[in-house]
Amino acid sequence: MTTKVLATISNRSLRNGLWQFNSLIMSKPNTQCIVNSCMNNLTSHRCYNIPAHCKYSNTFEKLQEYMRGEDLLDKTEKDVVENETVEENPSDILANLNPEQEKTLKILKLEYQMMSEENPQNIPEEMTDSMWVELLKINSIIARSKLYRYYKSIENSKRKKKEEKEMKKESIEETSHQVEREHSFAKNTIFLRILDKTMNKSFSDRLTKSMQFGPHLVFDLGFEKQMKPREIKNTVKQLNMCHGENRWTKDPFHFVFTDTDPKGIFLNSFHTGNHGSGLGNCYTVTDKSYLDLFPKKDLVYLSPHAQRTLKYFNPNSVYIIGALVDKSVQQKVTLGKAKEQGISIVKFPLDLHLSWGIGNKCLTLDQTFKILLRLRETNDWKESLQFVPKRKLAEAEHPRNVGEYPKQRQQNNYKKRQYY
Repeated sequence: MTTKVLATISNRSLRNGLWQFNSLIMSKPNTQCIVNSCMNNLTSHRCYNIPAHCKYSNTFEKLQEYMRGEDLLDKTEKDVVENETVEENPSDILANLNPEQEKTLKILKLEYQMMSEENPQNIPEEMTDSMWVELLKINSIIARSKLYRYYKSIENSKRKKKEEKEMKKESIEETSHQVEREHSFAKNTIFLRILDKTMNKSFSDRLTKSMQFGPHLVFDLGFEKQMKPREIKNTVKQLNMCHGENRWTKDPFHFVFTDTDPKGIFLNSFHTGNHGSGLGNCYTVTDKSYLDLFPKKDLVYLSPHAQRTLKYFNPNSVYIIGALVDKSVQQKVTLGKAKEQGISIVKFPLDLHLSWGIGNKCLTLDQTFKILLRLRETNDWKESLQFVPKRKLAEAEHPRNVGEYPKQRQQNNYKKRQYY
């Protein structure tokens, strides 16, 4: 008689649970493994990257090979995104400059020395090869000054984190020898401490379930070529915040990152650099379009420039968020793309539930995700829109409406908007 086992497999569970499967094989030699069929719905994701010859396998030999990490490079074809994630090294770019670019680089280094002497508080102390490569792409001295300030802010934040880490380490060493520590709450409680490792396993288990059964949330990464490197880094930062918030949720979304550039910054910064290939990264990254993954009738694009408003969260719909951060000019890029593809377009009913003040109605990616997540949990717009920044509301500046302001106050307010 053949015993059928339903196996939900992940990279980490395969490595850590090898002895469990081996013991199962030894005890039941006629065991048949059936991999969950829900894994075939979406491809090129991190958690269920199982070779085709291991799916629906009647024997355990091939499955054991995959569990040991064997038979992956020579018997399977990797995804296009996996093959082309290597970006050109900045040091190699600087080594292969033409004479004109080398001359420009020397001028930039002289400019950097002069600016660091005149204004050291806004100039980074150290410059890496990647920084010089970015500076070579900029022709304006004003834009380079802004980029210098941006690098300086990153340098200051890293220094501050390092100092805080050292101070925390010193305080732990000082308190470790104190007698009072033995009488602290951590040493005298009946409750067991829940380790971070245990919590991360619980979060990862939720993400794996959302990968199989949904709901799916699409992030459109097809705008990477239209953004500057600094804007792309801000996009990656906001996506990191979305991913962290999603992991803490009791019933998380399954993130699907579509239209990914194989040689873009996103793969090296977010997908490969920050998160790696661990079990906690149960999201899908693909260079395919969302039109190839989901039915067109189920797709709903969220755009602040849409005419129709979203009334309630539909669990049968697949919502799309455009991963776009544009600090210079607010263009209706997402609206135009969705109209061209014939997809349903909606926006949040901000005007119906909020008294808007200054600023545009474009929200960040993490704010949009939090609103959609809370709307899915409660279907209450009043509670969901609490994540809109208070500084953008009329009540934050004045208790009355903007239309009731005196004329002089409206003129002053209009001047402030120009620099906002």
